[in-house]
Amino acid sequence: MKSNSFKLKLLSFLRRFCSNFSFFQLAKGIEANAKLNVLYPEQNLHRSMPIILETQNQTLLKKYFEERLTVKLADAGWLEYKNGWINKDGSHISPNNRLISEISLHYAQTIENHPALNSLRSFRSCYRHRGCIISLTGKGYYNYYHWMTEIFPKWELLKTQAIKDSANKETTIYAPDSLPFQRRTLELLQETFPQSDEEKPFRSPIRILSSDKHPLVRADKILAAGIPLPPGDPHPWAIDFVRSFFLQRIPLNKPSSTEVHRKIFISRQNAQTRRIVNFNDIETWCGKNGFKIIELEKMTLDEQINCFRTAEFIIAPHGAGLTNLIFAAPQAKVIEIIGNDRAHPEPHCFWAIADILKLNYAVLPSEIIPHPQKPHEKNYIVDIGSLNLLVEKM
Repeated sequence: MKSNSFKLKLLSFLRRFCSNFSFFQLAKGIEANAKLNVLYPEQNLHRSMPIILETQNQTLLKKYFEERLTVKLADAGWLEYKNGWINKDGSHISPNNRLISEISLHYAQTIENHPALNSLRSFRSCYRHRGCIISLTGKGYYNYYHWMTEIFPKWELLKTQAIKDSANKETTIYAPDSLPFQRRTLELLQETFPQSDEEKPFRSPIRILSSDKHPLVRADKILAAGIPLPPGDPHPWAIDFVRSFFLQRIPLNKPSSTEVHRKIFISRQNAQTRRIVNFNDIETWCGKNGFKIIELEKMTLDEQINCFRTAEFIIAPHGAGLTNLIFAAPQAKVIEIIGNDRAHPEPHCFWAIADILKLNYAVLPSEIIPHPQKPHEKNYIVDIGSLNLLVEKM
């Protein structure tokens, strides 16, 4: 009897447990008939070479940039689908469980190895939304660079249709909101829409449905856009949109804002990787040359944007903080510190941003010191003599 009682209790527990979770392969194939409503047609983008010191043997590095002087940017647009799913990583699934590749591709990934096609996932529950949601999420949503150049630009593609759809009813945006830069972006986005005169107290017609709290959602209708492709090559329309969106909404130099510094050096000493080993030399150099050392992680999004929009000279190791070049002053000078692994240099995304905005951009290859705990990561030793020469050249 005790054995049967135990089995019944165990069976009851397993039923309750399984009812709260769904284990399944998100997509069973690729949707073949999806067609984007294209707003920005494909184009060939031509770039200028960055400034590189001639005194250094940089043949392979120059070749790397020369091979990327022209890039073909893909169509950018949106589409609508009904009774489908979306998850927090930006996988968009049709009603017949097919992955909609045009709006689901992740950076550094082909559609054939997309996790929605190749792995089982567990979800505590699927949130059922009655109505339309606008998708503002995707792979890398937690990274400042990917948020600003790939995910938030989707609003530029979706906003016209979203505004039409929001007439006389609430608009729901599906987006992550756990990080400060995400919350500030969404706060400004909610202010985009006019307040309703009929509601007291006034209420924004935009509702945020948190993808952090609801990792899987099914909705009556979903408006979605893909990331600008190819990955790592920001589109001019995306950079122009993000720059305009924030600079129009964030006041410049409030009394409580960070004081203005014309020459700044962005520190990564609090980061886990790409730190400067000889940072004492950098501190001495900055003091002699009038550069203010900035720790972006201690600043609000508004302060970061205002810091870059007023700077005339920016030096920084490769890292997400350089995404703020989007807000840099016209003709600002920029030096990006990268590793001297000439065959495998850091991604070229910040050169791409600087070129779109016509900034004076240079790279300073530096000696690599392998990270003691992370074999695939690195730190830098900056040659002060080369830094002086590059500053003089600019």
